[in-house]
Amino acid sequence: MAKVPFDADGVATLPSDAGVYVFLDAASKPIYIGKAAGLRNRVRAYLNGTDARPSVRHIRRLAREVDVFVTETTKDALLLENALIKQHQPRFNIRLRDDKTYFSLRLDMKAEWPRLEIVRRRRVDGAHYFGPYPSGFACRRTIQWLNALFPIRTCQDSVLYNRMRPCLAYEIKRCVAPCVGLVSRDDYLAIVRKVVRFLSGEDREVVAELERDMEHAAESLDFERAAELRDRLLAVKTTVDHPMVAKGPSLDRDAVAVATAGTLGAVAVVSVRSGVLRNGETFRVKCDGGAAEILSAFFGQYYDASRPLPGEIFVPELPDDCALFTDIFAGRRPGGVAIKVPERGEGVRLLDMARRNAELALSDDGGGEERASETLLGLERKLDLARTPRRMECYDISHLAGGQVVGSRVAFTDGKPDKSRYRHYKVGEEKNDDFAALEEVLRRRLESGREDGDLPDLVVIDGGRPQLRRVLEVVKELKIVGVDVIGFAKARTGARAMGRFGGDERVVKEERDLPIVLDPTSEELKLLVRIRDEAHRFAITFSRKLRAKQAVTSVLETIPGVGTKRARALLKHFGGLAGVKRASQAELAAVPGIDATTAAAVATWVTERLDRLDPDVRA
Repeated sequence: MAKVPFDADGVATLPSDAGVYVFLDAASKPIYIGKAAGLRNRVRAYLNGTDARPSVRHIRRLAREVDVFVTETTKDALLLENALIKQHQPRFNIRLRDDKTYFSLRLDMKAEWPRLEIVRRRRVDGAHYFGPYPSGFACRRTIQWLNALFPIRTCQDSVLYNRMRPCLAYEIKRCVAPCVGLVSRDDYLAIVRKVVRFLSGEDREVVAELERDMEHAAESLDFERAAELRDRLLAVKTTVDHPMVAKGPSLDRDAVAVATAGTLGAVAVVSVRSGVLRNGETFRVKCDGGAAEILSAFFGQYYDASRPLPGEIFVPELPDDCALFTDIFAGRRPGGVAIKVPERGEGVRLLDMARRNAELALSDDGGGEERASETLLGLERKLDLARTPRRMECYDISHLAGGQVVGSRVAFTDGKPDKSRYRHYKVGEEKNDDFAALEEVLRRRLESGREDGDLPDLVVIDGGRPQLRRVLEVVKELKIVGVDVIGFAKARTGARAMGRFGGDERVVKEERDLPIVLDPTSEELKLLVRIRDEAHRFAITFSRKLRAKQAVTSVLETIPGVGTKRARALLKHFGGLAGVKRASQAELAAVPGIDATTAAAVATWVTERLDRLDPDVRA
């Protein structure tokens, strides 16, 4: 069905069937997605205010259109709703965000000599990931413990490929020294596979395999090898005899708990597989609903088609649409999935463990989000802004003697870097005119933002009142409203010496004659310094990259018979100086515009001169 306006007349045309509704803002961007047994009545509840949730007030203010998708059943609507939420990530829907404070162990079997690495993010790269662990210390302790059982390397690649003799780890039998060839790759990978199986829960099988290896070594009269395996087997058995085992029947179970504080929430899931506690994950959410609503959103996004389902899921209360989820899960797992609120025994114990983890995640992260919110509110109040600066953008200009002029834009959302909104700008060659460059960058940004309905709450200019005036002229010319603009710069040396402003940093606004001075120890000032320094770093990095590219072209122009046009043709054809060096004289001559004489000159030059250049230019 076509989109309709979000008003009484438009809503009246909606069907009364089951389906999914999508609220769209002025830029036709989804801001909330929901499902309903009757679309017309459900959407009308948003319009007339009968839905009392706090987020509905914001949806009603921002929504301009509503789009609907009719489905045959509410079950189909639930599946479509969750698919659309994952695709569009609307701002007012409950969305799971991985708790990035946890660490994991990564093991890449594609490496020549795999090793365990500590990482924060799990990527889809074919490697094995184990965890999560609450801290880097816990990861390092696990690696040390595993090295006593399975002697794989812990050194960096730079150490591995440059050692001439074994290190202390080999002497104390914590490594088999692949660095100096004391173990074959096949034997090393056999040990690594035991690590994978052990961390994956196949510990009994690992014990049996070690026993077989020990007996085989003894039968072969390799008593030293047999003794080494005996010691390793004893260490493994000691560990396996004391696992974290869930009590009761060996079912696959999950316990899912929720903790909330205001509009912040956390969901923790504890997983038991074959009777053994295998995994724990936490997710953060922003919400204004209760546990049942959060659990419903969690089930739809967490238990997708790619995740194996357990036989039981313990929850503190049944999620919304519990019957629908039970029906959906029954089609994916033989025997179905029992979603239940435990009253006693193992379910209560596991759910209590999940609850404590959810509360811990909320207290750890919630404090950070609360502090960020207080900082933004403090900026709004102290700088007398029109709105809370949830979206901040800072701009800086960089150049070298007027050449390679570039601008940078960095964006912070809710006080944190939002790198998806970072941008570089190549600027016209106005020699030594930072004001013109700044005006060009802001004009391009604000014009596109006005057309797309994508403008920040606060623009921070790295500069004082002259730069601020230049930008405000652009803002007024483009008739941009609702966007605060400030200048942020260090006070002049004389003013600092006299203590006139009480600090090095100052904020300037159009309507204030004197600069605003923030407490040097305040979180508000630290946030402004951080975004200003990030913009400066981002601009400098891009400017250096362009200068290096220009330097390569200039170097080639020193070859007899090669000018700017031919230099660019060579670089474009071979992808850089390294490609030019690998090319034969015949390949050089095949480049459009390069004759045989010039090709010979280039070949001679790269042979005699290229290795003398700075490594950055050679690359």
